[in-house]
Amino acid sequence: TGRPVYWLGEMPERKLELTRNRRGDVFLRYLKEDARVGDKRPAFTAVGTLRLKRSLGTLRRRAKESSWSSQKVGPGLAAWSKKRPTNVYVASPRLPLLVEIYDPNPRRARELAVSGALKPLR
Repeated sequence: TGRPVYWLGEMPERKLELTRNRRGDVFLRYLKEDARVGDKRPAFTAVGTLRLKRSLGTLRRRAKESSWSSQKVGPGLAAWSKKRPTNVYVASPRLPLLVEIYDPNPRRARELAVSGALKPLR
């Protein structure tokens, strides 16, 4: 892709599904071993690497809204909408991208976002 793609590392009993949209955003889903690629159920942890210039500033502005919550992550920020807490967004200085972590369990989505497990895929 010419830019970093983020993931949470390997997870036991999970296989990766990679998709890319027309904008060049990349999504990795951690499918259970018995799930088929393309499974439409929202039952799997996912990480999206999204193009967004000034992602940290954008996320900081959003996090100030009363309908959002946030937590500092190193030099960056993790933030989520109280209406959709299953999706946590992470931004860091010097990176023109936004990382989205989805998990059907909102608490786990937040834990994954701030755990330090989020790394560029090599």
